[in-house]
Amino acid sequence: MVEENGRKFVLIVSDWKNVEKIKVDGALICNQEKEKCDYFFFYYPSGKTKNDRHAYFVELKGKNIGKAMSQIISTIQCFMQEGLLKNISLQKAFIVSSRFPQKDRTTEKLQEDLRKKYKCPLVIKNNMVEYRP
Repeated sequence: MVEENGRKFVLIVSDWKNVEKIKVDGALICNQEKEKCDYFFFYYPSGKTKNDRHAYFVELKGKNIGKAMSQIISTIQCFMQEGLLKNISLQKAFIVSSRFPQKDRTTEKLQEDLRKKYKCPLVIKNNMVEYRP
C-alpha cells in the first residue's frame, strides 16, 4: 500500500514476498527535471524465482490527470531505456486523484496511447484504488 495526501493505492496479494515496491519520484529517479510517477511495483505471480512479472505504475495526484499521465509515460520510457521492463507479462498504470474530471478527448487519447503503444491499460479513480492481480 502507498498513500499520500489522502490518496491511496492498495495492491492486494496473498504473499508480499512476491512484491517489490519502489518509490520512483525522488528516490529511484532523483532528476528533478525528469517527469516520473510516484511508485512502481513488480509483482511475481509465480514467485520471485520465475521470469513472469507484472509491472504497476502508480501516480497519486491532485486533479491534473494530464500531468499524471505524462509522468507515467515518461517513467515507462525511462524504464524501457534502462531495460527494467524485460520479462513483463502484464503492465498496468493507476492514477489515484482527488478529483477525476469528466473525460475529454485529450485524456481518452493518452489512455489509448498508453494501451496501444506501451500495452499498459490505465485505471483512473478518485481517492483510493484497491487492485487484486
